[in-house]
Amino acid sequence: MSRAWLRFGLAVIAGGAVTMIGVVFVFDPVVAAEGPVAAPVPAPLALLVYLILSVALFDWLERRTGSLLVAAAAPAAGQIILVDVDFYLRGERGLAVVLASALLILGTWGSIAGVYALVRRRGGNIERGDDA
Repeated sequence: MSRAWLRFGLAVIAGGAVTMIGVVFVFDPVVAAEGPVAAPVPAPLALLVYLILSVALFDWLERRTGSLLVAAAAPAAGQIILVDVDFYLRGERGLAVVLASALLILGTWGSIAGVYALVRRRGGNIERGDDA
């Protein structure tokens, strides 16, 4: 077995063990004890916070990797795996909802990358603060 497959297999086992132990002994008891909760902020403010955090993450990834594609695809893939794939496989969402959600996620991250690409094409250097 190659080192890459060994690393991959051991990571699956370690991640699975931590997830299962965490869900059983931490997450499920907290969910059971919490009960219903109200939104802490109005929906428009929640959306604004989500977008600011998302663009900050994208910006950081783009600066670290130099790639608009990687900066958009990494968080998009993570969201799709965490929300859509997991919920679908556990029977909490149907296929149509999963596909609609995945398209929305890809569209959101793609639009963020598109703005950065447009600014880059127009010659603006964000690092230096150039506008033209």
